[in-house]
Amino acid sequence: MLLRLRHALPVLPILVNLRGGRPGVHRGTLREVFDGKVTSVFHYRVLGLSGCRAEEWLARPEPIAWAFAALMRPGSWSWAELKLECLRRIATSDVVGLRKQVLVNWVETYVQLTGQDAIELQRLLDLEGNEEIKTMELTWLGQAEARGMERGIEKGIERGKKEGIAQGTETATRQAVGRMRRVVLRLMAQRFGAVPTKMRQKIEAIDSLEPLADLAERVLVVESAGELGLG
Repeated sequence: MLLRLRHALPVLPILVNLRGGRPGVHRGTLREVFDGKVTSVFHYRVLGLSGCRAEEWLARPEPIAWAFAALMRPGSWSWAELKLECLRRIATSDVVGLRKQVLVNWVETYVQLTGQDAIELQRLLDLEGNEEIKTMELTWLGQAEARGMERGIEKGIERGKKEGIAQGTETATRQAVGRMRRVVLRLMAQRFGAVPTKMRQKIEAIDSLEPLADLAERVLVVESAGELGLG
């Protein structure tokens, strides 16, 4: 109702059940009652993911369906094969930029394999023909590492300021900047191949965390190294 009032547009509410619930799409209704009388009726759609067949949704044309498929029944696939097929569908589609990043983030966030499943996924990624998917996976992991590093560094610096440890904080910051530079260079190499000397020199000249973290985030979005503005 707030969205309707603010934007003067019709709104279709959709509830997505990541786990459990009735599979597929169906209607839902919420009724408010006061003194035995219905005072308000709220209609919405419900999508239950876990009971649907992943293969059917991967065949759909809507990009969001490929991300949703990662949480559906794998059928004859293993969990590692299902994750690979979801990433393959995204990698070979016409979706680019931020929209592609959102889809990859969904799959990587909600399908984190462990044990034998993780080992199997790594084996599949090393097979011929899966190079683009492996690069996409490594790029996401590198960016997650960069984001985690940035958050950890910020907390460490803030704690150091509170405790008055100026010299130690400065040293830790310099070390963190160096690690972040290496993350950025590794991400660029994974996506675009060898980093040109001129670009490498510009990255190594950056001496603060914020622009390096921003650069790490942009690596996955752009289509070429030239779009990073380091030429």
